Amino acid sequence: MRFLTEEEVEHLTGYRAARCQRQSLMAMGVRFHIRPKDGKPVVLHEDVRANDTARKRSREPAWPKAS
Repeated sequence: MRFLTEEEVEHLTGYRAARCQRQSLMAMGVRFHIRPKDGKPVVLHEDVRANDTARKRSREPAWPKAS
């Protein structure tokens, strides 16, 4: 289990402030946890990858099956 670094979360969201990072992650549909000590979001690499895979699948056209 590997977590994104603080720099990676900042790069992913485009924000340095924890509140803005959380809002951005929610808007992107990326699952995260909040560190009680400082309120910063903690994101697993798997959650970012899973979200990206789901988005790619949802963008694929739903062609009808050939008969």
